[in-house]
Amino acid sequence: MTKKRLFVVGNGPFLSDMTERVNSSDLVIRFNEPKTSFGMSGTKTDWLFVANTGKPMARRLNNPDYPTSPIVQAADLVFLVNHPTSVEKYGLKPNFLSRLRGRRAEWTWAALMMYGGAGKTVAVLSPTFYEESCRDLGLTPSESLAKRIFPSTGYLGIRYALEKLPAEEWDVEIAGFSWQGWQRHAWDHERHWIERKIAERGIHVWPSKNDTRRRHAQGGMMETKLNVFVGWDSREPIAYDVAKKTLLERASVPVDVHPIKLDELVERGAYTREVDPLASTEFTYSRFFTPWLADYKGWALFCDCDFLFLDDVAKLLEYRDPSKAVICVKHDYTPKATVKMDGKVQTNYPRKNWSSFMLFNCEHPSTRQLTPELINRESGAYLHRMQWAKDEEIGGLPEAWNWLEGWSEKPAEGTPSAVHFTNGGPWFKDWQDVDYGDLWKAEASKVDPNWKPI
Repeated sequence: MTKKRLFVVGNGPFLSDMTERVNSSDLVIRFNEPKTSFGMSGTKTDWLFVANTGKPMARRLNNPDYPTSPIVQAADLVFLVNHPTSVEKYGLKPNFLSRLRGRRAEWTWAALMMYGGAGKTVAVLSPTFYEESCRDLGLTPSESLAKRIFPSTGYLGIRYALEKLPAEEWDVEIAGFSWQGWQRHAWDHERHWIERKIAERGIHVWPSKNDTRRRHAQGGMMETKLNVFVGWDSREPIAYDVAKKTLLERASVPVDVHPIKLDELVERGAYTREVDPLASTEFTYSRFFTPWLADYKGWALFCDCDFLFLDDVAKLLEYRDPSKAVICVKHDYTPKATVKMDGKVQTNYPRKNWSSFMLFNCEHPSTRQLTPELINRESGAYLHRMQWAKDEEIGGLPEAWNWLEGWSEKPAEGTPSAVHFTNGGPWFKDWQDVDYGDLWKAEASKVDPNWKPI
């Protein structure tokens, strides 16, 4: 069965013109006073959700042009998200002087008259829905009032739509949201809620101009700090040092870099696998501890130590998709040599090198399966072929972020974003004449002027 499409249009600016996609959707919902995305998000509006409280509603009531605005006129149904009973029990009240100046806690009756006068059908969301919406954020309505943080109109509208439109019948796309703004909204709670729903329903979120996946500004839809875990091998510590140095120097967002050291995991009792004679590095299996080391929170990047970073890892943030468990470069790679690095056997298997650079969605249900018990129990094929995630939960990155030296084609201009010396790097005597080896050696000399190839 072909699913219908719901498009949720937020009030943030769009990165590109989505008029055709919005207008061709089966159901379009908007909020309050849509204006920022005008000219880029069409005009189709089926449901318009409006906060009928406080100063914003008073402003709409006092604006004679608002009822005849394009979006209000296009709306089939207007929802007032705050029932008077909910406002009385759980809403902020204006003080005595403010009431003398005409302030009101809610404007339900006036809003009904205005939208009704514009020929609109109007519905008021129930007090029960408001209470359930607070609890869905992890707050009781009373806690919400006590903390003076309240559900946003956008959250209430999206939650209502997801409740009414079953996942088996509807695809959902969201654009124009950054989950930041008025300080009294429960933004942290809403970010976690929407990311959970995105993972559950496979919702597609289009990046907006204010979305942290593009701008990396603090307080956006997702966290901007990036945890990076780099495989560490006692035979080639200089490789780790160069990877860390070049990554940090080019990063425009806060980055924490952690080595994954096998002996430390063994000491903690986390790593109990038997020695694998086919393992080419000390982090062949320990790389999959990345989500566990990140406490299964947020997004975390893993990469092998044999990387040279030539670009800003902040650019990776734009590829985060909460519906994905992991994101990587999907090479179709068959190694030419049978031996790599310092004489280690070069094995060949499906999805080879996918696991050498992985952006983990640590909170995704499939990623959370990567427990120490599973990592110690399952085969290398199961782990490296990412069989712990569904195929549709594996997102893609441009090849420039895992550019395989000796395999990938050189870019026509500039350099790759991250060079991967997968067969062997300039820290080995027999791998001096490789692409971008001079750049790596220059960086190594800055780390340790006395380094010598091994």
